[in-house]
Amino acid sequence: MDTKLTLQYIPGDSFLHRLDTRCKLAALCACSMGVLHMPHAGMILFTLLLPVLTLPLGPWRRMISEALRSWSLLLACLFLVQAFSLEPGVRLLDALPVTRRSLETAAVSCWRLALLLGYATLFTLVTSPRKLEEALAQLLRWLPCIPARRIGMMVSLTLRFLPLLLQQAQEVRLAFRARLGEGRRNPLDRLRLLATPILRKSMVRADELSYALAARGYRDDRPISAEPVPRLHLMLLTAWIGIVILGVLMG
Repeated sequence: MDTKLTLQYIPGDSFLHRLDTRCKLAALCACSMGVLHMPHAGMILFTLLLPVLTLPLGPWRRMISEALRSWSLLLACLFLVQAFSLEPGVRLLDALPVTRRSLETAAVSCWRLALLLGYATLFTLVTSPRKLEEALAQLLRWLPCIPARRIGMMVSLTLRFLPLLLQQAQEVRLAFRARLGEGRRNPLDRLRLLATPILRKSMVRADELSYALAARGYRDDRPISAEPVPRLHLMLLTAWIGIVILGVLMG
């Protein structure tokens, strides 16, 4: 699948798409906090729930596995850092500071992080950045001295342009390979030649975005209107929080 679609919103008419954005945001927060404190049984439950929730997405559900695959290097580094630790216990090999307890700790940490990334990717697939902006502004408008609309705009732009930045990085990497840049032996030189065009493209896109916002008359002081959350959506959110609590208490 095309990497430019990773972490990108996919328009659709599934129930997850129609679910109120405020409920989806609250459900994601509850799930994230719960996964961090769940025992193994609860993590198994939420691992099985993730593919069930992606069934309405059809072929796009493969994007979650694609996103996890793109984070595999980070997960591998995290596993190695925690595996090669000084955890008490009998070493599996005398030459390496690796114990059975350190391997279990590393595996569980990567498992938790993979679940967080999977549910976050599902959230971005079914949530429009514009609706997320409005939902954050509605939730933060009651807090004093907080620029609710500005924070919502920042989060929305991050979700909207992160896939584009990933696409630009992929294009620069392919151009670098086509020019035999990978044949350079100095890793710092390769990093400089890759980072410079990516940074330049990012700056140009940021300038274009600022001009576009100014041309459309963007203002932080626009009034924020909020519609009531449908009762069915609140009931589903309550049920989801109950499942999260059940997962935390399993063991």
